[in-house]
Amino acid sequence: MIFAGYSQMFATESMEIIKGGSKDEVNNWGWIMVTFKPTFFKKKFDEPKG
Repeated sequence: MIFAGYSQMFATESMEIIKGGSKDEVNNWGWIMVTFKPTFFKKKFDEPKG
């Protein structure tokens, strides 16, 4: 499966003090996530008796 998205962060004055930079700068980015689910075992093992 492939998922994609777009994110945007709105900084505050507090974040500007902690991290530096300017809160008025544009903070946005795109992202892509690829999910795969491999099958390691196909055989179903019997549970031990007793």
